Amino acid sequence: MIQFYNEYNQHLTNTKQPVSYLKDISVCLPVKHLSWSHNIVLMQKVKDLKARYWYMIQSLKNGWGAIS
Repeated sequence: MIQFYNEYNQHLTNTKQPVSYLKDISVCLPVKHLSWSHNIVLMQKVKDLKARYWYMIQSLKNGWGAIS
């Protein structure tokens, strides 16, 4: 849980005005749509956040690890 917090805190913490998020869509990570175990595997195996985001999107598109 600490690793999860450390990995995503800066991307999930709302420190800017909501309007400023419109120009930076990449801050919204689909972590809440994946299972806990799927997120753990991605954190352990994919260190680059942009690459991990790609894997998250691909997992959701293909129906792997998604929470119903």
